Parts: sequence; C-alpha cells; structure tokens
Amino acid sequence: MVAVEEKNIISSYKIPFSDVVAKKRRNAIWNRIWNIRDMIYATVLVLVHLFCVFAPFYFNWKAFWVAVVLYWITGNAVTISYHRNLAHMSFKLPKVLEYFFAYCASHALQGHPIDWVSKHRFHHKYVDTERDPHSPIDGFWFSHINWILDVDYMVYKVGKRKNVADLRKQFFYVFLMKTYLLHHIALGILLYKWGGMPFLVWGMNKWWQVDIGWCVIRLLERVGLATDVKVPSESQKQKMKTYLGK
Repeated sequence: MVAVEEKNIISSYKIPFSDVVAKKRRNAIWNRIWNIRDMIYATVLVLVHLFCVFAPFYFNWKAFWVAVVLYWITGNAVTISYHRNLAHMSFKLPKVLEYFFAYCASHALQGHPIDWVSKHRFHHKYVDTERDPHSPIDGFWFSHINWILDVDYMVYKVGKRKNVADLRKQFFYVFLMKTYLLHHIALGILLYKWGGMPFLVWGMNKWWQVDIGWCVIRLLERVGLATDVKVPSESQKQKMKTYLGK
C-alpha cells in the first residue's frame, strides 16, 4: 500500500456547510515545481475559458449548432465509453464501436482513455479516503480543479497505475495516449477551416452536459450492439437509498 506522505499535508479545516474535515495539502499552484504535464493541463484550461469569453463576439447560428452537435457527441461519449464501458465494464461493444466511442470521448478534453479510466477506477476503489485522487477530504479547490494540475501528487496517492493493464495491451489506446493533443489540434484546424473563428471558438468548448448516455446504451442493446449490460440490483439500489438518506 502506498501511503500519502505527511509532508504534503499543511493543515486541516472544516468544509463550509458540511461535517467533512479536509486536510489542506501543498499548494497546487505556488511553491512547487511544475512538470510539463502540469503546464499543458493548465494551458488548456486557461485557453478553453478564454474562448468562452470571446464566444458572444463570434456568435452565429451555424457555430451554435456546431457546438451543440459536438457537445452531444463528445459529452455523451465520455459517459458511454470512458465511464460505463471502460472504467466500470458495465457492458460490451464490438471493438470497432468501442474504439469509435472512445475516440469521440477523447475530444471532450478530459484526457486520453488510459488516464481517465485509471483515475476513475482508483476513485471508486479508494472513494473518500486518503488515496482517492479527487476526494472532498482534500478540500474544495483540490477536489474540483487543483488535482488536475498536480500530476506528481497523484503518485503520492495511488502509486503506479497498474489498474489499466487491459487498456495498455491494446494498440489503439496506447496510440491515443501518445498522440492525444494532436487530435485536438487537428480538430481545431478543421473547425477554423470550415467556419473561421466562430466555429473554432464555439466548437472547441464544452459548456454543459446532460447525461443521456444510458438511453444510447439501451438503444445499442436493443439493436444487439451492446451486450452483457450490467445494471444495479434491487438490493444495491436500496443500499444506495439508505446511504443517501432517502
């Protein structure tokens, strides 16, 4: 077991409007050495939000519908592919369809499949403990955004990522890992060529997400493309209701 080093813990405090006592970690922004991945993640986050500032000035209806279509494709691909298919293995797809959804999900700017799935599997394995990659016990800002910007701190929490061997064995996922940013650059170039700055500004942003992925999975199951679909049992649902106090 990899323990979280105490030198990274600065102090403790209570999160407002809750009974959770958070342990404040080292500052994810200041007084530390940034590696190249930290700088890339921070740059992408800043650029995405800058694009949002310019969005009203480049509005047109074609750009708006490009944003809606890309949202629907990429946002729902994350929940269908990264979350349910790869992280939880809650259903199976033909490889071609599996890779298609994973590629669409990669354009949601949430990381390549190996990275996303590894963190999410660790999150469920160590939920709300010292080893949870983004638990609220580490504080509000860390659990929402700072954990993305401090890659080295993830090593302190979970050690080497040996929980995605199934994905590392597949060439497609390794290829996406090594060329991840290139696909976003290519999409940006295509959007600019097709519709100029309006398409680039509106098309490269993910402003909201409505989870309709389950409807898509059920549709795939109906037509025979999704198999071995796993759903919670009644006893599991009752346990969840008890846990949530409902």
